[in-house]
Amino acid sequence: MKIQEKPDYLIFADSAKKGEVSDFPDVSRGWGITIEQTGSKPPMEWMNGAFNRVDKNMLYLLQQGVPEWNESVKYPANAIIKYNGVLYTAIVENDNVNPASDATKWKKTQVEVSKASTTQSGIVKLSSSTNSTSETEAATPLAVKKVNDNAISANDKANIANANAISANSNANNAHKNIEVLGGRISNIEHKFVPTTTESRVYSNDKKTYLLVRDDGIVAMYNTEKNKMVWGFDANGELGIGTIHSSHILGLSDHVTNMFTQSFGQHGYTKLPNGLIIQWGIANSLGDDGKNGTLQSFFIAFPNACFSVVTSDVGNGVNSTAATPFSNSQFRCWGKSPSLQAPYSNTSMLYIAIGF
Repeated sequence: MKIQEKPDYLIFADSAKKGEVSDFPDVSRGWGITIEQTGSKPPMEWMNGAFNRVDKNMLYLLQQGVPEWNESVKYPANAIIKYNGVLYTAIVENDNVNPASDATKWKKTQVEVSKASTTQSGIVKLSSSTNSTSETEAATPLAVKKVNDNAISANDKANIANANAISANSNANNAHKNIEVLGGRISNIEHKFVPTTTESRVYSNDKKTYLLVRDDGIVAMYNTEKNKMVWGFDANGELGIGTIHSSHILGLSDHVTNMFTQSFGQHGYTKLPNGLIIQWGIANSLGDDGKNGTLQSFFIAFPNACFSVVTSDVGNGVNSTAATPFSNSQFRCWGKSPSLQAPYSNTSMLYIAIGF
């Protein structure tokens, strides 16, 4: 029989979707349970559950290397198990016998060699430590050399320490002076920086204003004389208090201009940002249209409604003119000449219409 390849350590149906794996309902009965429950046809969920169970058990054995002892398993002689991290070998066939408590049924697989002590021989550990208090470790030649080197070094250090002590005394005097200076600076910082339970403040020298940073993310400038914030930004970086001069906002002029739409000419219109539309042009009324007026079209149709149409005579300004909205896209107009006896006459007029 050939040597098998290394397993891939994958578990069958380990990434199955919810509801695709079910625990096998009767492991001891096996597939016979399908006779009563599923017409002898095992469902996908049971198949996934069965193979999943097998793969998990195999991976458990691969992970452990040696199986852990279980009281429900009968072990033959010479079986090797693991209990509390210790390997045991069965002396005789047994079941439900704790390997750590019955030396007649189990023995440790690896015999431990006693460690040396002051009262018995055994394994001793070598150590190069020079400050150990252990009585079960033996010193190496390196440890002896370290002790000798340390003794020589200690003498040299003692001489240096004496010189350092003299220097340290001088440094201590200088440090005392520096501490006094630093204490004054710290006091000045504490005077300007004041933390509270919900915010931190940095005061100006005259205490009239302070910069605050709050736990809710607000950063603001507070005026103690006015007893209010003069400007402030919220946690999203938006200005919530105070104003910014228009000259400091880049592109504001272009932005406002782009809010208007228009068409300039003899006939034209302009639309304001609020939706109001102003139109103008020239209209001609026909006297023959009589009291019904002449129907004319606006330059563009009003999306919602036309509020009013006003007119004036194009000629010498002596003709009477009038107009009224007819629809969102048209209006009626009339003209009358004082020199003619007819109630209506042909008249050219300027008009301005307002709507939205």
